[in-house]
Amino acid sequence: MGNSVGAYDFYWSYTDEPHATRRKQILAKYPQVKDLYGYDARTKYIVLAWVVSQFLIAYILRDAAWWVIIPIAWSYGGVASHALFLAMHEISHNLAAKTILANKLLGCFANTATVIPHFSLFQRYHMEHHQYQGVDSIDADLPSYWEGYIFRHPIMKILWLFFQPAFYVIRPLFLKPKKPGFWEAVNWGSCLVVASIIYNTIGFKPVAYLMLSGFLGGGLHPIAAHFIAEHYVFVKDQ
Repeated sequence: MGNSVGAYDFYWSYTDEPHATRRKQILAKYPQVKDLYGYDARTKYIVLAWVVSQFLIAYILRDAAWWVIIPIAWSYGGVASHALFLAMHEISHNLAAKTILANKLLGCFANTATVIPHFSLFQRYHMEHHQYQGVDSIDADLPSYWEGYIFRHPIMKILWLFFQPAFYVIRPLFLKPKKPGFWEAVNWGSCLVVASIIYNTIGFKPVAYLMLSGFLGGGLHPIAAHFIAEHYVFVKDQ
């Protein structure tokens, strides 16, 4: 989705997959990077801290006015949720624990604080993203043809950025649907059970706060700017 208002097509690049190329360059120049390979045991504690903090603030805001909830959801909640999104990314690569099972359980746990279940399917699509980065119809991180066609102008692109979390979650389901499996059931079940407990014990506003945190933190938020820097072209051939 280039920055040219009059663009009617995507910017196509025919270079090698950048992750693999960059990996070879880094290892050739700094072979000691291999010493950093492996999982980081601290991730589970960081995830626990963010999840607990989000649940605590959700409880504190149970009777707050919406004009209080929304700014807090954008500021602190957006940062907390984005931290959990990035943690789920690392967990999807099995970099938080020694076993695949432990990583999957931790990912589902982290997802409970952002309410909308997505970790398990994200992991499946994300592996394809790395293996076939930039390949049309396979890499679900790429905006669809219709997104590129509809969101061409600056105001429409701002609107697209605002709703980016929704597009990111929903797009793969339409472009390349996958049959749900056991871990999708675990992921959905854990998120729905936790959200139901919160709703039935302290009300709707805490659940809304958690959902808004994830939505606002992944859209028009300074901390979400890396999505643009990492995945989209601003000026051709630069």
